[in-house]
Amino acid sequence: MILDAFQIQPNECVDNEILSKQYNREVNMLEHNRRIDDERLTLIEQKLDKLSDDVEDLVAAWKAANFVVGFIKWVGGLSTAIVAIYTLIKLKG
Repeated sequence: MILDAFQIQPNECVDNEILSKQYNREVNMLEHNRRIDDERLTLIEQKLDKLSDDVEDLVAAWKAANFVVGFIKWVGGLSTAIVAIYTLIKLKG
């Protein structure tokens, strides 16, 4: 409890106004810390959303690149086969 920090004894005379001011200061600090934490959380969420969009774009680019590489491999294999057949015909003829 907040009053535990003052180590108040039951028989002591305590000025309620001082305790009230201290309590209000601590409540204000807690609210301020909460606002700062909320702002940080909002910034983190915004960065995460942007990063998520960037990752989606990267995945789309990766898939497109894989398609292009696969197509080039297929064309390379086909051209190698055509050259091999052409060479075989030239050597026999």
